[in-house]
Amino acid sequence: MFIIIYLPVQSFKVVRSIARDDIFDEKNILRIRRIGYSLILMFLIAIFIAFTSMATARYMVSLKDYRVLFPLDSTDIFTLIFGILVLIFAEILKIATQIKEEQDLTV
Repeated sequence: MFIIIYLPVQSFKVVRSIARDDIFDEKNILRIRRIGYSLILMFLIAIFIAFTSMATARYMVSLKDYRVLFPLDSTDIFTLIFGILVLIFAEILKIATQIKEEQDLTV
């Protein structure tokens, strides 16, 4: 539940900072990384809940010739992929920030 509230708050802070032209800021990079880690954590929590639900269903219902399948939704996979892409974007932004700082020192 905390992550569901945390993600929009951090996203709003990043957007607000970008609107103020503070794109290459260490705080933004940290916020974007936290968003990526939170998305991956959401995926892991969803997998854990699905696994425990499946294990409970197998324990409670044991019918012959029936299998209880692992319920993995496409939104869970999308959450993982989006989290990884956000982390990649954060690393690209970190490298861009370093290049910008070097350029500012050169000029």
